Amino acid sequence: MCDVDLCEVWDMLNGEPQSSVDASVDASMDVEEGKEDDHDAVQLIELTDPNQLVAVGELRDTDLLKLNGPRDLAGFVLDDKVYIIVASPYDDGVQMIDVTDPSNVTALDGASNGEAGFSELDVADSVETYQMGNSVYAIVASYYDGVQIMGFEPELFDAA
Repeated sequence: MCDVDLCEVWDMLNGEPQSSVDASVDASMDVEEGKEDDHDAVQLIELTDPNQLVAVGELRDTDLLKLNGPRDLAGFVLDDKVYIIVASPYDDGVQMIDVTDPSNVTALDGASNGEAGFSELDVADSVETYQMGNSVYAIVASYYDGVQIMGFEPELFDAA
């Protein structure tokens, strides 16, 4: 299951994204990372009724995505949209995903070690996000090499 920060993104009372990841302890959605025998997917699960979990969306790895063996993820809200970033060690990278509409999970940009200035994503192991003013950043820890810090520009996501 996801870390607490991502679960806090959704507000159980009105189903609207909150203005920050720290908005609410209650959650009506959750994200399940790849399982031991299926290393290539992210699954969104509705948690409104804990006695009846409902799968509402998923995104599977392709040759164009960075979802091979998802290890960790973090979520954030930017301009009323809900995003997650997934660290995928087998792809040596990260994948951005728009989960604003959980039934229509949308892959956005991905980044790989050694491409476009990313030099510390070799075996991307964990990821956290933080916000400073109107800017959102991710810190990705590599199993071997170090950490990579990246920023997000919402106008790039809108074009995807």
